[in-house]
Amino acid sequence: MYIIVVGLHAVGERFVGLARSKKHDVVGIDKDSEQCKKIAGKFDALTISGDATSRQILEEAGISRADALVATTDKDSVNLLVSLMAKEAGVKIVVSTVNHHEHETMFKNENIITIMNPYLDIANHLYWAIERPNVREIVKLEKSDAEMFELDVGENSNAIGIPISELKLADGVLVVCIEREGKTIIPKGDTKILSGDKVTIFTQSEKINKIINLFTGK
Repeated sequence: MYIIVVGLHAVGERFVGLARSKKHDVVGIDKDSEQCKKIAGKFDALTISGDATSRQILEEAGISRADALVATTDKDSVNLLVSLMAKEAGVKIVVSTVNHHEHETMFKNENIITIMNPYLDIANHLYWAIERPNVREIVKLEKSDAEMFELDVGENSNAIGIPISELKLADGVLVVCIEREGKTIIPKGDTKILSGDKVTIFTQSEKINKIINLFTGK
């Protein structure tokens, strides 16, 4: 693929490295000329120092023949404008990071694939770890109040030795899988929970605390 990457710091730099390792042709754009030189030398990629919102710069980068454009700057206004220009130029795959949740709708209204700024995700995971130290969040479904997470079954758990069908889990709570002694078990109704199991749960967010208390005994 021929990929244009706008923004070569942090996420952009890592993306260029990954794309080049997969043998894709990559052109990077950034206002920081020193960063452009660094990326060019480090990943053997073409870079252009300039303003990606300039049509001239995008044309110089080969926007008319690009298969994909990835916008990763820390300014949502720049990412949105560049993404719109790419779509106008006929680029089939346009992906952008979004730095502020309140801006996400603007991107999605234009059918731009969005990824929340990973640093925001890190902050969310850190908060989750503090609030629920015995639980590892796997994913929170977009535009949904459902979450999937993994937890350790504590020795004081009221679920130990009881078949899943008899746990009287609320509607909307699903035990997805159990990891036990290095093996993954896809549970059935008669599967019993044992102390030390790692259990993956899918449930509505409002029911999480009850589930945690049941399986961890805390």
